[in-house]
Amino acid sequence: MNFLNPGPDRHSFLTRILQQLSTKLTEIFRRLQQQLPAENNTLARLVDLGTAIPDQLHNLWARFRDRLDLSSLNRFRQLVGSSTLFSPNGMLLILALIKLSIHFLTNSNYGFHRDELFFLAMGEHPAWGYEEIPPAIAWIGTQVRTYLGESLFAIRLLPALLGAAVLILTGLIARELGQGGRFAETFSACCVLVGPVFLRTHTFFDPIVFDQFYWCLGTWLLIRAVKEPKSWYFWLFIGVVAGLGLLNKYTMLFWGLGVFVGLLMTPNRNFLYLTPWPWLAALIAFVIVLPNFLWQYENAWPAIEHFSRQNAVDLHRLSRLDILISQIAILHPVTLPVWLTGIWYLARKKAAKPYRILVWFIATVLFAFLLINSKPYYLTPLYPVLFAAGAIHLERFIRSRALHWLKPLLLMLVIQAGVLLSPYGLPILQAENLELISSLATEYAHLDQPLENEFGQLEKIPPDFADMHGWPEQVAAIEAVYDSLSAEDRTKCVILAGNYGEAAALDFFGRDTLPDPISYHGSYYRWGPGDKPGEVTITIGVPLDMLKQHFGRIRRQAVFKHPYAISYENELPIYLCRRPIQPMQDLWPLWKELR
Repeated sequence: MNFLNPGPDRHSFLTRILQQLSTKLTEIFRRLQQQLPAENNTLARLVDLGTAIPDQLHNLWARFRDRLDLSSLNRFRQLVGSSTLFSPNGMLLILALIKLSIHFLTNSNYGFHRDELFFLAMGEHPAWGYEEIPPAIAWIGTQVRTYLGESLFAIRLLPALLGAAVLILTGLIARELGQGGRFAETFSACCVLVGPVFLRTHTFFDPIVFDQFYWCLGTWLLIRAVKEPKSWYFWLFIGVVAGLGLLNKYTMLFWGLGVFVGLLMTPNRNFLYLTPWPWLAALIAFVIVLPNFLWQYENAWPAIEHFSRQNAVDLHRLSRLDILISQIAILHPVTLPVWLTGIWYLARKKAAKPYRILVWFIATVLFAFLLINSKPYYLTPLYPVLFAAGAIHLERFIRSRALHWLKPLLLMLVIQAGVLLSPYGLPILQAENLELISSLATEYAHLDQPLENEFGQLEKIPPDFADMHGWPEQVAAIEAVYDSLSAEDRTKCVILAGNYGEAAALDFFGRDTLPDPISYHGSYYRWGPGDKPGEVTITIGVPLDMLKQHFGRIRRQAVFKHPYAISYENELPIYLCRRPIQPMQDLWPLWKELR
C-alpha cells in the first residue's frame, strides 16, 4: 500500500532491465557501424558515441545503487505511511483541493457559455419543467444569483465543488470495491483529475456536472447497500439521490434502469424478491420527480418532442462506433488502460464477484445510450467506477510482484499527460494561443475531432470554448442599433433572436438597456411573443428569407463579427424590420415548428 518499498528485489529487477536495454542498444549501434560507409566520418563518430551510452547508463545505475541509503528511504516511507496528510482520506482531500484550485484559477478566463446564460434565463421563468431539461438547474441558478451574485466565479463555484466531490467519490468507490488501498484511491481520483471531459464539464454551470455527482453518489450508496444488506437505510438514500437526479437530468432514468437490471441478473435479486427496500427507493424517487412528470403530461410531453428534434438535427451525425471511439479522447488516452482493466476486473476477477451487479449496470446503460445515439459525454458518469476498479486491479498486480516503484511512476505519468492535454479541458490559454495549438494538432496529428461542433464544422478552438466568446459584443452591437432609433420607435421595439443562446445573452447582458427579447427557439417559444405587435423589430440570427415573408421593409443595420465566436454566431447580420404583415402574436403559432 506504500508508494515506496526499496529492497533487493526491486534493485535486481531494475538491474536486469538495464542490462537487457544495454545489450539491445549496443547490438543496434554495432549493426549501424557495419552498414555505414567508411567515408562518412560524422555519422561514424555519432554511432561510436551512441554505442557508449548503454554502458554509461549501466555504470551510472550501479553507482547509484551502491550509494543508495536504504535506511533513509525506509524512514521516509514510514513517515509517509504514518502521516495523516498522506492517509487515504488525506490524499483524496489534497487532490480535491488541487482540483478546486485549478478551477478557481481558470474558470473566469473565458466568458459565459450560451447554455449557462440559458439556464439563468430559465430562472426568470420558474416552472416545474422546461422543454429541454427538468427544473432543478434553473432553481439552483436563481439561488446562486440571489446569494452569491452574477460573476463568473460565483456562477461556476458550485460546478467546481461538485467536480471535487466526484473526485472524492471515485476514491471512496475504490475503497469499497475490494478494499482498495491508498494507491488505488489516489490513482483513480487522478484519472478524474486529468480527464478533459471532467475538467471541462466541471468548469461551467450545466446539469452535466450535477448528473455526474448524482450517478457517483448513487453508485457508492448502491455498493454500500450490497455490502451491508442489513443496512436498509442505504436504499432510502438511493431513492432520494435518484429523485434529485431526475429533477436535474432525465438521464438518471438510465441509471435506475441499470440498477434494476443489475439486481435482476445477479444474486442481489433477493433485494427485489425478499425485501421492500429497492421498491421503496423507487417510490421515493417517483414522489420527488412527480411534479415534473405532471408538468410534462399537462404540456404534452415536450421533453420527448425536444429529444426527437435534437436527434434529427445533430445526434445522428455520430455513429455508435464514433461515440465509443470518442471516449478515448474525452477521457484522455492515458486513462484507456485503466478503465478497460476496470471492465475486465469487474467482469472476471473473483474478488469482484460480489459486485457483478456493476457489470450488468454498466452494460445496460451503455446499450441504452448507444440505442438512442446519445452525445458522447452522456457516458462519462460511468467512468469513475471503472477508474476505481481498474486502479484496484493495478494496485493488486503491483503488490503481488513487489513492483512498488511503479506507483509514483504511474502517478507522475498520468498527471504529466493530463497537463499536456489540459488546454482542451480548461480555459487556461488565451484564445490566440489555443488556436495555434489546435491548428498544429490538426495539421500534424490530425486531431480535428475536438474542434468539431454539433454540425460537423471545424472551429478555431474547441466548440465549448468558442461558445464562451462574443456574447457581450453581440449584445453591444444590438444595443447600438437600438440606440439609433427614435424615442418613439424604442417604445415599440421588439428584439427577435433566432436561437436560445442569442436570446439568453440579450436577457443577461441587455436586461438594463434593452427590451426583453423573444425567440421561437426552445423554451423561449413557450414564454411567448410579448404584447408588442412588432411594428419595429430588431432581429439577429433570423434567416432573411423568413423575414421577407412577414415584413414589408427590411434593412441590414450591422453585421456581428468576432474572431473566436462559434461559427454559426459569426458574420451574423442584424436587421431592422418594419411594416409587419401581421402582428407578432399572430405569427407566433406559425413559428411553432421552428422550435
